[in-house]
Amino acid sequence: MTTVLLAGGGTGGHLMPALAIAQQLQARHPEWRMVFAGAERGIEATVLPERGVPHRLFPFEPIHRRQWWRNLKWPLLAWRVARAVDRMLDDERPSLVIGTGGYVSGPVVWRAARRGIPTAILELDVRPGFATRRAAPMVQEIWTASSEGSPRWGARPHRAVW
Repeated sequence: MTTVLLAGGGTGGHLMPALAIAQQLQARHPEWRMVFAGAERGIEATVLPERGVPHRLFPFEPIHRRQWWRNLKWPLLAWRVARAVDRMLDDERPSLVIGTGGYVSGPVVWRAARRGIPTAILELDVRPGFATRRAAPMVQEIWTASSEGSPRWGARPHRAVW
């Protein structure tokens, strides 16, 4: 069975596109299994259980730019999240990982790409977010909603899907 892992959340702007992608993939390939990775503190912690969507939630935290002292626990948290994501990748064995942005998608896409799992990211903003910019060099495809964002990707394969 083909499993597609969608990683994105924190806000509806990242989660809702992931849900739309899953819905379209499921309509075209009913035999495929969709699984979501999200943050314990994001909107996905409420929305995914309400919709009965298979998911795993992790203790992801954003990097705080103004309150730098809140980042002191970040290295330990990053290590814990990386181990948890690796366990999820071992359990789910996805054939494809799609990141839709936000602090949730970066670690999941990065860990999957390091394992050689096919990866893609969807960036709907003209100016890519931090997690997307960091994951972009490792993915096979970047899907954008605007050709204006194209120069930001350099030589990476991307296609506008508007």
